Amino acid sequence: MKPTAEQRNAASPTQQHARKMAEQRAELQRRQIAELATLACFQGVPTAVLQGLAPHCTLRILTPGGPSLEQGRQPSLYIVLQGQADLALIDQHHRTVEIGTYSRGACFGEGPLFGAIFRGVYAESSELCSLLQISIEAVRTASAASPALAANLREVYRHHLAAHALSRTQLFQSLAPAERDQIAQMLTPHTYEHGQQIIALGEPGSALYLIESGQCVISRDGALIAQLEDGAFFGEISLLTGSRHTADVHAITPTTVLELPRSTFLDLIERHAELSQQLHHLVEQRLQAQSSQSHDGHLALVGSAIPHGLLRGSHLLVRDTTRCPDGCSLCTQACAERHGQPRLRPNGVAYKHLDLMDACRQCSSQPECVAACPHDAIQRAPNGALIITGSCDGCGKCAPACPYDAITMIDHPFTPQPQLQKLWQRLIRRNGEIALDPVRPAQSPDKCDLCHGHSDLACVEGCPTGALRLIPVDEIFPF
Repeated sequence: MKPTAEQRNAASPTQQHARKMAEQRAELQRRQIAELATLACFQGVPTAVLQGLAPHCTLRILTPGGPSLEQGRQPSLYIVLQGQADLALIDQHHRTVEIGTYSRGACFGEGPLFGAIFRGVYAESSELCSLLQISIEAVRTASAASPALAANLREVYRHHLAAHALSRTQLFQSLAPAERDQIAQMLTPHTYEHGQQIIALGEPGSALYLIESGQCVISRDGALIAQLEDGAFFGEISLLTGSRHTADVHAITPTTVLELPRSTFLDLIERHAELSQQLHHLVEQRLQAQSSQSHDGHLALVGSAIPHGLLRGSHLLVRDTTRCPDGCSLCTQACAERHGQPRLRPNGVAYKHLDLMDACRQCSSQPECVAACPHDAIQRAPNGALIITGSCDGCGKCAPACPYDAITMIDHPFTPQPQLQKLWQRLIRRNGEIALDPVRPAQSPDKCDLCHGHSDLACVEGCPTGALRLIPVDEIFPF
């Protein structure tokens, strides 16, 4: 119940000042929430979620000729409130991609919510520009509570990803950012499961494909041509030449691609004469690159690479069989001595004189074990390894989720403490309580984590001939 006028008059000056400040703060928050609700990215977001975001909002000003906005280690979401900002994004390869000029309501900086392809943003303005800055962690929390906010920001991310991919496509590099922006709005998302075919050899081209998230492989006649990840594109050769697809494309993880229909693509080419002039040159370059790969012996059997997950991570444990004595198992013994049981298995996939050993692939994109864990107990270490943290409760859902059988569930037999021993401990401690047996999961998952917490790899150090090495995937599959 609100205080009466008499009660307000009877309050001390200090109380009156505190009450006035509280009313001003409440009014300011109401205005903040009302302002947030008018912005496109917050359409459909509940008021309670906006109330949670309001305290995390900071006003930033860009001035003509003044300092630009650069974001790196402390990511934030930015929304243009007034004026215009010229935006560029910085990807994981430190390439700067011009996105265009943003005006009121446009937002950027959402990249860390959905992947690692965008590592930073760069913005400047030729006029006075007001920006609203919100920490990405506050936005992440709000997105978890509001599906509408998550969907709105996902759409912004798709738009930025498409603009990024189009700017890297030689065919579209001559277009202005605004023209690429129009193309980005024509893309539609489609999802493919692990192992599902996206395009097939011999089929007519129906779209240009841009990978939003996940990994794909291109193969022809059972041989691997290339591996593609977030931000890559494919399918353009068939569209440009009017011929049928010259290769198969499969998703090797759950993958979302953005598709530009053939009719839209051809209409675009017809409306932009400068694009047509690049077609012949681009097609020749792509076809020559594929031909040189075939003759250079850079192809690997896709039948082994995909089902064994050889392309899912950045490195592989590789044994040189010409340097490994028959019957030697010192590497697995060293692993078992450190971890209690071996985490790698020899005689995995044979490639020339090499044995690509079976162990956790440390999948860099869409790891199934992480998705299956209900407690977010599998985290990525700075070196890229997937590690099982202390929040694991031994539920065992990660093991069957791994398509490469890289996780082993270890049983922990229950051995209750004898009652006489408990009584003796109580008498010694003069404690009236008998301690309960400590709670311990009946089983726990175990997998290779590249010897997390150690300065070396036990298996590599245990090899006396140097036959075992951890090497980059592209050293085996140099596309």
